[in-house]
Parts: sequence; structure tokens; C-alpha cells
Amino acid sequence: MATYLKVLATLGLAQDLVLVARDDTFGHRLQDEQLQRPAGVKPPAAIRLADYPLLREIAWSTDPKAELSPTEAFAIYERNWRHLDRAAMGAKERKLLERLTATVGNGVLLV
Repeated sequence: MATYLKVLATLGLAQDLVLVARDDTFGHRLQDEQLQRPAGVKPPAAIRLADYPLLREIAWSTDPKAELSPTEAFAIYERNWRHLDRAAMGAKERKLLERLTATVGNGVLLV
């Protein structure tokens, strides 16, 4: 692996190492199966963007009346975490994020 990284660095492609496993859906599924899911906790069926102010704010390019899947909502939170004013997050939205982290994120919020 170290040799591979040296070759990439020589070619000016070291930053592309992150892309090597990006599309490894089978590997990601295997990793997810090893994580513990809390018993009895299920992700919500659909998330109305209009019900969660911070989510609506960071998903500015999405129709405010849209409904997102739990996976889509969780991905938006993770991708835009640095833009969130967490002090302004209400209890309802905080509970949603905790539920998404427990179910979709398998207990991990990658921020």
C-alpha cells in the first residue's frame, strides 16, 4: 500500500487515494453489518423538510415542501454539518438527528 501511495504521489494523484474505495458498496455493506443497531429503533419513513428548520436551511437547493428519505436527510446533515448552528437546533430536530444517527448512521455521525 505504501508503494501504491508513493506512485500516486509521484504522479500527483495522492489526493485520489480517497476515491479508491468510494464506490465499494459491498465493502460498505459488510462494514455496516458489523455495527450494532439499537434494538427497537427504526428510522422515520419520510422526513418533511418543512418540519426541520436547520435541515431546510442546509438543503436550500431542495424544494421546502419535499419529503426526504432518512438516508437523504442523514447525508445532508453529515455533508453540511460545518454550516449548522447547533445552538439553534430545536429539541425536535435534535431528536430526529439522534434517531437518524442511531439507525441510518449505525450510531456514527461522520462530521
